[in-house]
Amino acid sequence: MAFIVFKVICVVIIVLQLRTINLIYVQGHVGGYCRLQNRTVTLNICKTPPRLIIPVCEGYCPSSSRWEFNHNRFVPRTSACTVKQYRVEDFTCRDSTHTAVKIIIPLACSCNKHYCQNSR
Repeated sequence: MAFIVFKVICVVIIVLQLRTINLIYVQGHVGGYCRLQNRTVTLNICKTPPRLIIPVCEGYCPSSSRWEFNHNRFVPRTSACTVKQYRVEDFTCRDSTHTAVKIIIPLACSCNKHYCQNSR
């Protein structure tokens, strides 16, 4: 009987320690995908807006959930699918305005950014 009481006290102490340093994590969507996908973009800076096909980073990255003791629920944490490498192209309108802009074109995507916490 004393052994069972000792085990219960140990479990309570361990849970209190984990609560103070927030070390309880649960793995969620482990797979995830983050890739380049071609999208058609219309530039509304010219008199006749051109339609360009530009790659963009899309998808989701692996996520996990952490137990939030203040709210008594799991809080999801997800890393962003972001641009890893890119190149810059100059684009000039072919109309009479000759408006010029720089366009950033992604070359590679990555999930290596820091976690963002969803506060909902």
